[in-house]
Amino acid sequence: MNSKSKALDRSALQRGAKWTTLQPERREKHFVVHSRVERADGPIETVRLEALLTKAVYEITVSELSDVAHWRSGWH
Repeated sequence: MNSKSKALDRSALQRGAKWTTLQPERREKHFVVHSRVERADGPIETVRLEALLTKAVYEITVSELSDVAHWRSGWH
C-alpha cells in the first residue's frame, strides 16, 4: 500500500455505502456501492459502484477505491 492509499473499513464496501470521486467524469461525482464481487475464500477485491446522476454501474478494485487522491468515503 502506498502513501496515497488507506485501509478500507469493511462497512465502506457494504451495499449502499456512499463514495465521492475527486476526479469526476461525465459529471458523475457521487456513487453508491451497488454490489461486491467476492470469492468464498478471500477478501473483497472488486466492488460495483452506481453513479447517482446517470445510474451507470462501474466495476472498481478495492485498491483503486483506497487511493485517497481519487476517492473519499461519503459524499463531499
